[in-house]
Amino acid sequence: MSCGACKDTGPGQSGWLAADSSGRFPQPSEREGHLRADLDSARQQSYNMTVEARLEKAKADRLRAVNAKLLEALATIVGWLDERPAGIHPETVRGMAKAREAIEEARK
Repeated sequence: MSCGACKDTGPGQSGWLAADSSGRFPQPSEREGHLRADLDSARQQSYNMTVEARLEKAKADRLRAVNAKLLEALATIVGWLDERPAGIHPETVRGMAKAREAIEEARK
């Protein structure tokens, strides 16, 4: 990371430690300025990542809540159909049994 005023001196080196074109090394106050800029940049990136993580967690929580409601609705329908097997085709009854198993597995 660099503040933009630093020059890229190569892999593993920070520009603020290198001499400028006149051979002069930055003074302590210049280095502090560069370090502060780098720190501010790192803080901003960390903040952005934290915000993104919170948004992703909120989205995942909403999806889990929706999935739980859908599973509950499906379980209600399967239970309701289970109580009335007389007029239901045998394949449908087998399908409901599989659905019931899938619901139980999804709840785990």
